Amino acid sequence: LLMMGSASLYLLAVAVISVINFFTVRNKVFRRSNVALFVSVMIIIAFVFLDDLLPKVSILPVAVFAVIIVIFINMQMSNINSDALTGLFNRRMADDFLQKQFADISEHAPLYLYMCDINSFKSINDQYGHMEGDLALQLCGNVLRQVTLAHEGFAARFGGDEFLLSWQPEENSLSDPEILVQEIDQKLTELSRQKNK
Repeated sequence: LLMMGSASLYLLAVAVISVINFFTVRNKVFRRSNVALFVSVMIIIAFVFLDDLLPKVSILPVAVFAVIIVIFINMQMSNINSDALTGLFNRRMADDFLQKQFADISEHAPLYLYMCDINSFKSINDQYGHMEGDLALQLCGNVLRQVTLAHEGFAARFGGDEFLLSWQPEENSLSDPEILVQEIDQKLTELSRQKNK
């Protein structure tokens, strides 16, 4: 009974957190993940109640199987839409994201786009090898992800050493679009100093 109660509280907490995240996070990709999580929890809860109503029929294994399928599909979508090296979204996801975002652009809800690359990336590969080049891409990807997530933006590896950043500040927000660029520059400078020590 105690185990069932703690499991129920855990499921309830997961459902509440996923609903809160859905309404507070603006990034559509993360919102979709929260929807999948919420649906998974609701499937389990619904089948637990059905299991109690129909004691002679074992419904719980079907619920577990259904949740595994939902989680598997969500994981596959995440793998399809992310870059394996940097963990950022990939070009396919960037194209899809931009197509949807362009429909929502207005005078009161502008969309800021940034394209950036790693300066002299070819010389990193030539001088230090491709493993160091991959490390440079990963470090840049981590910084881009941290900054864009903090500002509810979007970051994708567009190809090679090129990255796409997108940011749509809240409506009526006075936020400066250069905040993203300044924070990225600051974090990359700090990272460079740490690596050169």
